[in-house]
Amino acid sequence: MRMPVKRLEIVKHLKREILSGEYANCNRLPVESELADKLGVTRKTLRAAFELLEKDGLLERIPGKGTFISQRPERENRNVFLLLPCSDYFLKSDFQTRTIIREILSGCLQEACLRKAHVITLPLTTSNDIGDFDESTLDRLPDGSRIVFYSNWYAPIFPLLLRKKFRIAHIHNLSYRNTALKSAVDQWIRCRADAESGAREAVLHLAEQGASRIALATSFLHNEFNPAKSGYLRALEDLQGKNPPLMCDIGGISEPPMTFVEPLRRFYQESRFDGLVFGLHDSPVLNFARSLNENFGIPENVRIVTLFPYDFNNKFTPPVPGVGFDYQAAGIFAVQSLFQDRYFPQEIVFSPRILEGGASL
Repeated sequence: MRMPVKRLEIVKHLKREILSGEYANCNRLPVESELADKLGVTRKTLRAAFELLEKDGLLERIPGKGTFISQRPERENRNVFLLLPCSDYFLKSDFQTRTIIREILSGCLQEACLRKAHVITLPLTTSNDIGDFDESTLDRLPDGSRIVFYSNWYAPIFPLLLRKKFRIAHIHNLSYRNTALKSAVDQWIRCRADAESGAREAVLHLAEQGASRIALATSFLHNEFNPAKSGYLRALEDLQGKNPPLMCDIGGISEPPMTFVEPLRRFYQESRFDGLVFGLHDSPVLNFARSLNENFGIPENVRIVTLFPYDFNNKFTPPVPGVGFDYQAAGIFAVQSLFQDRYFPQEIVFSPRILEGGASL
């Protein structure tokens, strides 16, 4: 026998409100007549929905006193959703992003396991194109659901994320200052890897090694969200004008491997830098029978620090230093924050480390 459609709709509606904490302050539902009028159903239909919710352990009906939220909902709703752009993201995305998300997932799983909670990876498209996003993917989640996501790929759906009243932990290494998205981001828990300071530390590290003409070559150089440029320029100020700004956007997005080599070689010929802060979104395809400098087409006396610990940093002798962040710790903090009794906007900043071997933290 099929359940009446109206009763099923009321059950889903009330369950969504209960799990989102709608009645957390008083722990008691409105009286039957008031709630039935509000929902536009008869008291008979409402009572039938109550019976089903009581069987699920979400409600407790006390004769003469009213209908109360059971103490069980928190145990029933212990999911954390880690958003992904698409289902095969770990296979086909760029090296940097998939490595970071893998570490975030590891941290989320570690903390969720301690809390007897579940981490569910939730792909939002089949194509890795936010234009193909289906709103129903998130509409099926109740208000108050715990959401973790990384980076700025999801920016077009920030209004939806706000409208759904999710508990959100946004992990990123971007600069939102003076951008239209800052007002949205400020309403969430933010786990920010301080990439601006990372670029600064890379420059100062090269200066300590004796470099006097330090250049920055990276993808997205002039993107307003990319903090590498501001960190680089701040480091030059710390060096009190001893180093002129030397910057080059090397592209590297949706281009054949190693396309950046020729622009980088020309950049060296023009500027003659002796230190290089290097950041590419993907991992270069290298010949390990040669040095990194030879692969990049620049002289051996140029010292290099990468803006991210790539898979090649440890494969050279000596290893290539890189800027690292503990994204696993960011995942742990995200889950801890989402399970707090009271959800409120806050930010934790993860500081950079210069990893001499470029190894992941």
